[in-house]
Amino acid sequence: MRPWLELVPLLNRAVEPVPDGAGLHGVAVLSPSGEPVGVAGALAHYEVRALAALVSREGPPDLLRTLFEGELAAATFDDRRVFLGIAGRCVFVIAMAGEDLAQSRAAAADLRDDIERLIREARLERGASWIPPTGGSEGSGSPAEAFAWPPRPRPPNDKN
Repeated sequence: MRPWLELVPLLNRAVEPVPDGAGLHGVAVLSPSGEPVGVAGALAHYEVRALAALVSREGPPDLLRTLFEGELAAATFDDRRVFLGIAGRCVFVIAMAGEDLAQSRAAAADLRDDIERLIREARLERGASWIPPTGGSEGSGSPAEAFAWPPRPRPPNDKN
């Protein structure tokens, strides 16, 4: 599972300051069940699932098809531009734009592609059915589940 361990450094690099505000201010990856797997920058762990749901509400009616085809969905909330994509046909990538929206969109697409590469490498190592760990959450694993608003209640677990 070594390739997947590269996720946190990858997310941290994605939010490193760059000249002219061309970078991303915050990034996150959600598991297939919609649980945060990694978060970096100006996004709080607790808000990423809600941002994904809000972007999905602003997206086209065929949002999942569009995302599965490699497009990014975008929406603006509280003066923040947020991009949403799918990597590896199993995780959601959320990116909060910097000042330069065109550069931020390109950076979000690059991040999605890098995460896609990590998933591909992990699947080569662990098997084609491997999906990223979900942090112990329960869920169907359906990509659409992360877009449910309000989120469906999770059963309590021993960690709470």
